[in-house]
Amino acid sequence: MFRTVRELGVAVREKRTTLGLSQAEAARQAGVSREWVISLERGKPNVQLGQVFDLLAVLDLSLSLVELRRDPAADEMMTTCLADSTDDRTDGLPGRPPLRCGDADSWWSAHLRL
Repeated sequence: MFRTVRELGVAVREKRTTLGLSQAEAARQAGVSREWVISLERGKPNVQLGQVFDLLAVLDLSLSLVELRRDPAADEMMTTCLADSTDDRTDGLPGRPPLRCGDADSWWSAHLRL
């Protein structure tokens, strides 16, 4: 489940690297520029949806709509991590173990439906 372009970009980057594709190769196969792939992976909010689907097809992914179920604690934790530009932040939420923000991408990929 993705709530932002940034979250989608994180999942796309992880799948692309898992497949061993460079940004340039994924772009070539999807018919987009490498700069466009970089923009999507960084969460640029104005990427064209048709091109998103082209890249998802190259990565053997599909996009599904699911009913949104909010977890305010998880939202707060991930918003903090995604907004932080360093990898050494260890803020945790009350009652939960600290999460290194460098682990945020892996956390999202483990909890997103691809």
